[in-house]
Amino acid sequence: MNFKTLFNQYVSILNTFKKELSVFDFRMDQLKEIGKTIQEDKNTFSYEFTKFRLTIPKKLKPSHTMPKGVEKITITLSVDDKIAVKRFNNAHVEDPFLNLDNFNITLNCEDNHYSSWHLDRHIMDRKEGDGENLHPIYHMTYGGHYMESKQVDGEDVYGKSLIIRAPRLMHPPLELILGLDFVFRHYISKKSLPLLDHEPYIKLVEDIKKEIWFPFALALTKNYCANIDIDNKRYTFDDYFVQRVIGHNPPEVA
Repeated sequence: MNFKTLFNQYVSILNTFKKELSVFDFRMDQLKEIGKTIQEDKNTFSYEFTKFRLTIPKKLKPSHTMPKGVEKITITLSVDDKIAVKRFNNAHVEDPFLNLDNFNITLNCEDNHYSSWHLDRHIMDRKEGDGENLHPIYHMTYGGHYMESKQVDGEDVYGKSLIIRAPRLMHPPLELILGLDFVFRHYISKKSLPLLDHEPYIKLVEDIKKEIWFPFALALTKNYCANIDIDNKRYTFDDYFVQRVIGHNPPEVA
């Protein structure tokens, strides 16, 4: 897979739905600028972005919000550093990411309500062994650093809500394309965004998932079987990654 070609196809597909996306203040120009940062070789690809925003107007906001009367919702995807991916070797399964630091999905309203999902790639010191709590290498955490940073001493910012980092919910890793698809499908209805039923878009997202989610899924499965053969091909595994997927951190053998 040539990622730059795929990314350009992605931009082209979204541009076809430019009118529908404009309702959400979607920045096609910013997406094109991100494409200019792509670097790749036969083994890896990487690109850079800091924050990517879109806004859901009040009339299209998701149902069951708390509080009920929120106005438009601004959703921001952000990452602390460049995203770098190791291409999937068809025979060997290992961590698909070389770099993924603090991938956050934050939601803000004009009336000063906010929430956040933090997708962590948690790297542990193998000398420490398992931590005190379950910590899958890729997991979703509600709240995270963003909401913690909003706390003010002596002020009950979150009212009667009790927010803690646990549970850390195992989740396949995301980059920008998969992250935007996550936002589209969780916060915007298909009626409002026909892109989500567009076959070329669906196929492109599946191609990215095959590069990133397939090795994750194989590693998860390997925890519960001795060998994996698919289409007459036997896969080999990075055993450490296999165990980290479900939250184990096997100690380094001296």
